[in-house]
Amino acid sequence: MSEGGRNPDWTADENKTLVDVYFEVFNDQLAGRRRKPEEIRQILLARGVDRGRGSIDFKLGNTSSVLSRLGLPWLRGFSPAPHLQRALSDEVEQRLPPALIYAIDHDEISPEPFGLSHTTKLFVDVPTLKQKPDLVPEAFVRLARKFDPAARDDRNRKLGEAGEKFVLEVEKRRLVSLGLDRRIKDLRWVAKEDGDGLGYDIRSFDDTGRQERLIEVKTTRGGALTPFFLTENERHVAEDRREHWQLYRVHAFANTPKIYTVSPPLGETFKLETSVWKVRPGGKPTETTTADVQ
Repeated sequence: MSEGGRNPDWTADENKTLVDVYFEVFNDQLAGRRRKPEEIRQILLARGVDRGRGSIDFKLGNTSSVLSRLGLPWLRGFSPAPHLQRALSDEVEQRLPPALIYAIDHDEISPEPFGLSHTTKLFVDVPTLKQKPDLVPEAFVRLARKFDPAARDDRNRKLGEAGEKFVLEVEKRRLVSLGLDRRIKDLRWVAKEDGDGLGYDIRSFDDTGRQERLIEVKTTRGGALTPFFLTENERHVAEDRREHWQLYRVHAFANTPKIYTVSPPLGETFKLETSVWKVRPGGKPTETTTADVQ
């Protein structure tokens, strides 16, 4: 028995109400109206969800986890939980409006967000999957297929450009903090100035200022575990220039941006899956232009 004799298991109606309220408040957040956590709890209580603060916060965090894995921002104040819950994945699958996805993907992006005065706090460790793949709820698997976070991020050129501009500013401040001001003039936004086809986006420098750092930027509004696309050319450049090439994975871009970095060989850190085939009429299909990285 739980405190007050309440059933420790949430009912289907409670889960439904929680997800409904989550999306209502999330829409408010998109419109610039942010509600305090206690206000959200009071809304739930008024709608019959009489649960303790810890239980409610845990459920809201699990809902954030579903959105995070879909490459979406989440409700501020309720960071994604490490695991996906089947019941909440089911409710999100039924209640996630395609119009909300569209609104998020077309929302204005600030290219200079979030206080860059402490750049060291931006960099975090490479994430690890804390939930075994065979335990991921089937409802979430269906959601991921339907809303394909890697494909959406890849198509969103404004998001990609904003992420690159963000990293360019991060690199400027990193070099200044290392006393390498002289290198600022040599920083280059290659993807914008020379074209997006060289296998990296930004030319920067390592902590000594002597060796080039070729940075490929991948940006998502979702969490660290959101998959992303890597072109065949990017993969080749990563292998050919291992000493210089680095991936900067920018995530949580609409919440509090973080970056993790990975150096080649990429197969030692990521699971690389072929997801696109190039088909040549009159001959056999040849693999592959794009890899899906998870």
